[in-house]
Amino acid sequence: MIINVSRTKALQKCQRYAYNWDELRLYPHREADPLVMGEGYHLGSEVITKTASIEQAVNATEQRMRERYAGQTILKEEEPLIERNILWAKNAVRAWAEHYDRADFRVLWPEVSGCVPLPKTEHHCWFAHRYLYPDVLYDQCPAHDASRMDHLVVPPVKCWMPHYFAFRTDGVIEMYKHIFLLEQKTTSSTNRNNFWTKFILDNQIRGYVYGVWRATDVLVDGVLVNAIIKHSKQKTFAGERTYEIDPNNVGFEREQILVGKQDVLDFERELILLANQYEHLFSHPELIVKNPDNCFEWNRQCYYWDRCKRHDQDFEGEFKVRTPDYVEQHYVQILKQEVEVQP
Repeated sequence: MIINVSRTKALQKCQRYAYNWDELRLYPHREADPLVMGEGYHLGSEVITKTASIEQAVNATEQRMRERYAGQTILKEEEPLIERNILWAKNAVRAWAEHYDRADFRVLWPEVSGCVPLPKTEHHCWFAHRYLYPDVLYDQCPAHDASRMDHLVVPPVKCWMPHYFAFRTDGVIEMYKHIFLLEQKTTSSTNRNNFWTKFILDNQIRGYVYGVWRATDVLVDGVLVNAIIKHSKQKTFAGERTYEIDPNNVGFEREQILVGKQDVLDFERELILLANQYEHLFSHPELIVKNPDNCFEWNRQCYYWDRCKRHDQDFEGEFKVRTPDYVEQHYVQILKQEVEVQP
């Protein structure tokens, strides 16, 4: 199978959430605003490093956010909030462009992406099989019996393959004669919840270093995490104090997270175990369990909470179906034949 960091995190957070999002592709009619803002800013900062064009980056940010909001169920009262979110993201991209010009690092590659095989993981892949041979039962494929043999002869079928790790980084930089990856994070504060410490063992940080190492044979020193801070301003409404994002107040902080070879090897070991678990559960959905401890993570109700409460009963029109992501498209490239990922 092809796995990425998002899939590992979703699986560890809640198996039912991972299945609903990755397999069923159930997409909510209203997404959390911080996710849309983060994606908009992320795209804009990426355009800055690639083109150095501020206006092009700002326009790309606004376009991406409006595309994400289009079709969502947005109340009339929410529209001013949406516009503030878009304005903040645009101002943040402008501020980053000014900050970037004075940064004490240089970008070696604006973005590194890849899809690398994981060592010693060759097996009869359930995901590849269903793309390639939808009319052949999985356990009747020649590769199925071979995967159980100690001394196997790999059958001439393309669904015999290793696990793959897909990744995309924000950029590779040189800073003080050391090589780091650049990672952008939008946040409301860096002063709580161990903001910087949590990145030390974070799978995204270790995973990006691992992916670049496997793809380029370059083991970077770590990741420079650039925090883009969203400040809020106090507002009084109906006698009560509320807070809303201040679109004109953008802050920046950064920290170097060091990653060594032992860290990436540990990530590789855990990634293979998670890929095995992921494929086994998705091929046997009756084994999937939910994790109620994450139903209200970040004080936001999970998109699928009502569906889980109804024991997975579907209501027509409750969800949209999302388009295939870059991981799903990688199957087409790796299998090297006309395999369409249906929308």
